[in-house]
Amino acid sequence: MFKVIEELPLKALYSRDITIKLEILNALYREYNGYTIESLSHKINVSKKTIYKYIKELNELSINSSENTAFVLDSDSNNYTFLGNKIEFLELRYRILESCDAIKLLLELVHASSINFLNFCAKYYISESTLKNIIRKINYIFKFIDIRLSVKKNEIFLNGNEVIIRYCFTSILWRIYNGLKFPFELMDKEIIQKLKGDLFKNLPLSISEGRKNLFLYLLLVNATRAHNNKLSSSLFPNFYKELTGKSDILVKLAATLHNYFKLSTVELEFNLILLYTFPEFYQFEDKLFYTLNILEKKAPCTFYNIISFLIFIKKKHPTWDINSENGRNLLSHIISSYISVFLFKHAYFNLQDLNLLKFSYDNFPTLLPTIQKNIVRSTSNTQEGIIKSLTFRLTQAYLVEFSPMDFEPEINIMLITDSPPFVEKGIILKLNSILATKYNIKISTEISNLNQTDLIISTGLYVNLYSESTSQIPKVFIFPQIEERDKFEILEACKIIHEKKINLLDILN
Repeated sequence: MFKVIEELPLKALYSRDITIKLEILNALYREYNGYTIESLSHKINVSKKTIYKYIKELNELSINSSENTAFVLDSDSNNYTFLGNKIEFLELRYRILESCDAIKLLLELVHASSINFLNFCAKYYISESTLKNIIRKINYIFKFIDIRLSVKKNEIFLNGNEVIIRYCFTSILWRIYNGLKFPFELMDKEIIQKLKGDLFKNLPLSISEGRKNLFLYLLLVNATRAHNNKLSSSLFPNFYKELTGKSDILVKLAATLHNYFKLSTVELEFNLILLYTFPEFYQFEDKLFYTLNILEKKAPCTFYNIISFLIFIKKKHPTWDINSENGRNLLSHIISSYISVFLFKHAYFNLQDLNLLKFSYDNFPTLLPTIQKNIVRSTSNTQEGIIKSLTFRLTQAYLVEFSPMDFEPEINIMLITDSPPFVEKGIILKLNSILATKYNIKISTEISNLNQTDLIISTGLYVNLYSESTSQIPKVFIFPQIEERDKFEILEACKIIHEKKINLLDILN
């Protein structure tokens, strides 16, 4: 059975104050018309006095940072509403998170090899027992990736694989700041923007600005950590020299990085390897099949696993063509997934705060287990963390081109109406809009297909729907315009059918 845990659960680090502030901010941002104090108090499960207190504090924080009030009271509705847009929401959110003592400790560890325990307590006015509790919380969220804080001779150290540590720090910083702020001491924002221009002048890729900033975060975390934390090439894939070999673009990129950061050869090579974790990188210099050839020679087991996954896809989608633009795009995602696992091992989470594992498992329960089963069959690696990481990354690769519904049990729906063809077509379109994002459905209007039907949806009693052959088939009667009640009954019927089919699949497997 595929086990799902939250990806890098930073919420475990937050104090009660910070948690409540974030809940108030999220609630008032998502509800355009806002909430009364009473309804917000009920929603967050705290007293009205507490809500007033935190709204006041959030407004003060907003005024201090942007000179604008975040929340106002509408005199007509008596609702508090959030005045800003998404960017202002994210800015206020990261300012709340910056007040979290655990986040302060992590930010300092990005820039140092160790932190003095007593000095940190004095600097942020916290007790030694509070800091010990913070360290316990951080170790809890890191335990899944074998990173651990320890205290020796009054110094706090971060122990573990340095490559994974840097990946983890990049993810934490991106989840906090979303690229709106570059919290790095080694250079200011103007120089960072110049670096961005110089880097992507040498990388003629079709890549979004957000993804460029994400790559910049990786580079800046690496450059920051490089000053105090040495990186060993033993942590790289055994074929890394071939990946970073002579290439005009890579040579120019390495020169740019060295000019800005004065990095060692090992650090420069690491930053070049990171490019191979971005699918967009495979667009130029035929890096796609060049990398595949390297894997065939230097990592034959991985090459075999990639071929096995391609065969798995081809069986599911016989018309899929690897030589098409879509085919090459999917292959670039598959290869970058394997390079990511070579580097980041069992750190299966995304850099962004997406929590795709839980979302996929909740909404498409057979997707992850099916892909995991294919991986287990084709790989010799039995480490649970590596299997989970591969499953997570290859599932994302698969979804680049194909529907997450592909492995969900099909629900066959028979639609019976007395409507003219154009109205019936409209009913089918609406049924698809209601169901297609939740279930793998197939709608038929041919009565000859009745024996394959899982659900009958009808606008009336036009045939004997309670005959011996149809008596066991669930039925929902609707209006042609599909009212809210109709929608609810359709969704409930499909939910029951889907659960029964999933349970049957579990028994068969």
